[in-house]
Amino acid sequence: MPEFVIGSKELEALLKKLPERVAEKVTLGALRTGGRVIAKAARDSVRASPAVDSGMLEKSITTRTRKSGRAKSAPKIVSVGVARKTAMVVRKGRKKATKASPARYAHLVEFGTENMPAEPFLRPAVELKGEEAIKRIMEALGRGVDREARKLAGK
Repeated sequence: MPEFVIGSKELEALLKKLPERVAEKVTLGALRTGGRVIAKAARDSVRASPAVDSGMLEKSITTRTRKSGRAKSAPKIVSVGVARKTAMVVRKGRKKATKASPARYAHLVEFGTENMPAEPFLRPAVELKGEEAIKRIMEALGRGVDREARKLAGK
């Protein structure tokens, strides 16, 4: 597994010089950039899977920003996964229509079941594109810190 932040002490010192709100904005933007790399690789993996039926699982893979806890001061995190709100109406024969949400079955595709072999899509995406995501995060952090520092210098 790759080391996630190279030169983190220098980066931490630089971010401490910037206002907290700016540092958070830059960091979250950079993490979203890296998350999009992983999400795209996961969507590509699902698309290539022979078990893909409707394409809803592929469409529901997304990057999301959320708080890591309930406290107001809880730090925000960026996660890649299956959106809960994505749903579609499924009709089988003349039965009543039901809603299918990929979030309810994504783990079954990823890890498999007794009757179905696993077709992992998130873990291979991280292994395949993890280093590229880290590289993009570091580049975005550099650009963001530079941009915000110039804005502060101009004021």
